[in-house]
Amino acid sequence: MDQPQLCLPIQQDLQHPPQANVCKGAHSTGRKGHRVFNNITYLKEDPRPIFGAIGVLINGVEVFGVGSPCGFSSLCPDAGAPTEYVDAVESEGHTVDPCAGHAAPTGSYHIHSGLGINTTEQREACRLPVDINGEHSQLLGWMFDGFGFYGRYSLEGKVPTDLDECSGHTHEIDGESTYHYHLPDQFPWTIGCYKGCPEVSNNENELRSIESNPDYGCPEGVTMTEETPYYCWS
Repeated sequence: MDQPQLCLPIQQDLQHPPQANVCKGAHSTGRKGHRVFNNITYLKEDPRPIFGAIGVLINGVEVFGVGSPCGFSSLCPDAGAPTEYVDAVESEGHTVDPCAGHAAPTGSYHIHSGLGINTTEQREACRLPVDINGEHSQLLGWMFDGFGFYGRYSLEGKVPTDLDECSGHTHEIDGESTYHYHLPDQFPWTIGCYKGCPEVSNNENELRSIESNPDYGCPEGVTMTEETPYYCWS
């Protein structure tokens, strides 16, 4: 009998911009945080989380945000829950495979966090670059605003203590001062917000509302700066 073969992720036909555009003028909306109801962690309602892909790993697997609607593979409590939006990592953790991924109802394979791709063994099995002890984590992929994201460790192989509300910071990488994200081991699991303007075509239904909403995105004609981020969770 033939030995089972490792199932590699399907290469996603996703694009990411070569550089990020960071906007000034459009305001972040909503409050950060979450709440527990019947032992299930629910996101606050404002703003509604971005569903579907917010980025992509270098192996082609989509990265989804922290939010998931109650139902499908997410747990639902009794009537009276504060909102239908749950913490996907806590609610759907029982459904993920050894590479921290699972399929959406649409069939799209994705991860919600880096929790299952942190060790050397997991990285090798999932076709991702392995970290080197005492060094900055390797590039794992890009969020759709063009900024790269890395594993847990920053300079000298230490867990960063200066990440901003988007899960990112700026320092020199390969001789260039670069803003980038890290995948944290706690809420919000990937990024807390977009630092720059996401490429709408990568998740048309969700990101289009961000682009067109002057209170929650990057409208045309906005001056570029590094002041105001755009939340993708509530």
